[in-house]
Amino acid sequence: MEKHKKLEEQMEKARQELCDLEQIYGLGHPGVLRQSMVLDELINRYNRSYYAHVNNYTYRSERGTKDEHKPGQAQLHSNTFAASFG
Repeated sequence: MEKHKKLEEQMEKARQELCDLEQIYGLGHPGVLRQSMVLDELINRYNRSYYAHVNNYTYRSERGTKDEHKPGQAQLHSNTFAASFG
């Protein structure tokens, strides 16, 4: 979880910098767009890390080792699928 905290701090710093740059230069400025991409990448890293953790936890706690399902794979539950069309 320390990794998540560090990423949250980096995201907040990048977000504040983006806001500051936007106030000075406006939305279309190349520096603002670059900073927006920096923030996007931090958010993507955070989400990948978070969902990898959640998938691993779910896999271990709910599915056990005998299930064929692997972390990160979607499973289709027939009851849910049928209910959405019925």
